[in-house]
Amino acid sequence: METGEEMNIKQASEFTGISRDMIRFYEKKGIIHPRRTENGYREYSEHDLILLVTARQYNCIGIELDRIAELLIDQDPVQFQQEMSDALVRLQEETDWLAQRMDYAEHLKNIFRMASEGIDHEVVRHAAFHYYPRTNVKHFASLYAYNSARPVFRIQNQNLFHDIYPMEQGMLFMKPVGSDLPCTSYPEGRFMRFVRRVPPGSSIQPELILPMVHQLEEEGYSLKGDVFIFLVMGDAEFMKQDLSSFEFEIG
Repeated sequence: METGEEMNIKQASEFTGISRDMIRFYEKKGIIHPRRTENGYREYSEHDLILLVTARQYNCIGIELDRIAELLIDQDPVQFQQEMSDALVRLQEETDWLAQRMDYAEHLKNIFRMASEGIDHEVVRHAAFHYYPRTNVKHFASLYAYNSARPVFRIQNQNLFHDIYPMEQGMLFMKPVGSDLPCTSYPEGRFMRFVRRVPPGSSIQPELILPMVHQLEEEGYSLKGDVFIFLVMGDAEFMKQDLSSFEFEIG
């Protein structure tokens, strides 16, 4: 199509990669105003197409279409600058959560690698993280909205040699979340990770944990902090053994 020649909606869609329905939606929002022919058909100018692609780019960085239409009408660089600043904040938050999901995927991949290769335990490095205990069910439920969280069972170091462990469940995050719930922050460090299969529904008892503590000590490591237990594979219907990762913070 030659520069300056108007296009029908099919051609505009092919030229921009924007569907015809979406082009009509952009028009409804007031972002473009194609010329109407005598028989009622829309004709799109090169300027319309540039506005379509520009608006799509703005929308892709998180600006709502209604707001894009307002910005394009007002033509105020100060408003555009503020919108881009706000968009950068949102994109950074998305980047942080994506990094957390990637970290979680890497974490799980390595657990399954150990299980598939028959590796009983190994030392792994961990980034700083934050533990939110399940202290209030109503408030804690809001954390499930963060789909990159790791649900865990925690045994605090001072409770390791008790006869019965407190039922302490929570979630791990790489960064604090927008919540008033209390949390414990852990700096970057090392874990000794054990991969074990345990009967479904069984409680975590010292007879399961302490042999792993003794094993890591026999290999010259000292238990520095708390223990975190992750369920990574299980089955509720056939009651197969659950695959779990037991991670001991070591010095």
